[in-house]
Amino acid sequence: MVLIVVCATVLFPAVAVAAFPLHVPAPARGTPRVLAAGGEGASIIVWSTDAVYDGYGPLTVDTIAAAPNGVRRRWSARLSLLAGVAHDRAGDLDLLAMVGSATHSADEPRLVLYRARQNGGVRRVWSAGAGRQAAVARRGKRLAIAWIKTIRERGTGAGRVVLRLVTGTGKRFARPRTIEHVLPSWLADDEPAFVNDLALTLDVSGHPVVALTVSRRGAPVLVLASLTNTGRVRARQLTRGVDGLVNAQTTRGGRVAVTVEDTGIEGERGECVGDQRPRQIWGTVREPKATRFGAVVRLHSGAFSCADSAAQLVTNAGERPAVLWGSANAAPQAPPTVKLATAAVGKPFGTPATVASNALFRTATYHAGASMLLAVTTRPTDPTNPYSGPLVLQAITAGSGVGPREPIDLAGAQNVLSDTTDNGTNSLVAWQTTGTRDLRLTSIGGQ
Repeated sequence: MVLIVVCATVLFPAVAVAAFPLHVPAPARGTPRVLAAGGEGASIIVWSTDAVYDGYGPLTVDTIAAAPNGVRRRWSARLSLLAGVAHDRAGDLDLLAMVGSATHSADEPRLVLYRARQNGGVRRVWSAGAGRQAAVARRGKRLAIAWIKTIRERGTGAGRVVLRLVTGTGKRFARPRTIEHVLPSWLADDEPAFVNDLALTLDVSGHPVVALTVSRRGAPVLVLASLTNTGRVRARQLTRGVDGLVNAQTTRGGRVAVTVEDTGIEGERGECVGDQRPRQIWGTVREPKATRFGAVVRLHSGAFSCADSAAQLVTNAGERPAVLWGSANAAPQAPPTVKLATAAVGKPFGTPATVASNALFRTATYHAGASMLLAVTTRPTDPTNPYSGPLVLQAITAGSGVGPREPIDLAGAQNVLSDTTDNGTNSLVAWQTTGTRDLRLTSIGGQ
């Protein structure tokens, strides 16, 4: 990656933020989790409860029609947790939910796949039995779902942990398969071993690529496996010492990027309690014609802080996967920074660069045909509160560096989301203004 240097004499493209954001009332429960941009300003917003703090609650989908009418439709399903999401090029969504019921405990949710379209329609297209970690991926008309399941042996009651996979088109699905030779043989529910996180994507040929982190007795392993549609393992790679939350995405040209973030929090999720390990971020790339990933590169290792911002992998329509994250210095009163690492075509992730100081990273998306990366941050005004201050936008380009700050909301924000239409011409940012649960949605366009 080329280090980005801010130069006052550079003329940056103008990125216009709409003056009057749209107001979306919040449902009774849930937090905005997903934003999908459609044509002419249409969008989908998905709300879900937090598994750690809220437990099972409503899964709510708001569909906002394109201008000029901007009609909003709301759909909701009870006792659901959002487990995974996949976008298609039209901005429609595949929503994978873990669903509880009055006759099933929270430990045995059903997996249900919903299809949410920009025209306001939401329908159930698939369901399966109990599953734990689960993920969904789409490429064109091909769809895949992977999940972790415990199978009890008759007589002994012992549990065997397996990886399950189903493929289809969204209208027709093959029978679910148990995928052998991906999970480590020592993984079982009666040992101190577990799957920490699971991610799934489809490569340039539409074949599933599974990425997951597993751990036993404090010895974590990252597993990367390339499969056929029938579940045969084409390639499997293990990287020891890598643990955390996993993300996997495929660019339009077929580059598969995987990132892993060890947040430094016990169990990676929930209350901010340190696990006595540093916060670490890794990344790796598989080129379109390759069957194996390159080396797993450590992008960050530093002191844990509750003010750290989660890492985000961004691909959109571009061929240079980008990872952005917020890093807060452990020293008192030290300002947070935003860092960026990209993977040039044919190259691994490069050396990270600091692209903003005294800024809390919130979200990012590629814009203008992936020639510009839009980074949204909060600029703290209170040294003791990194979450204070206005919400601002900055454009980042490889040749020009970091553009000037464009204000979005001077009152601050939380739960910020962004997305860009497939053609890259119109980007959306959604956020909750500090002190309210209602959502604001604005369009960002022009160049």
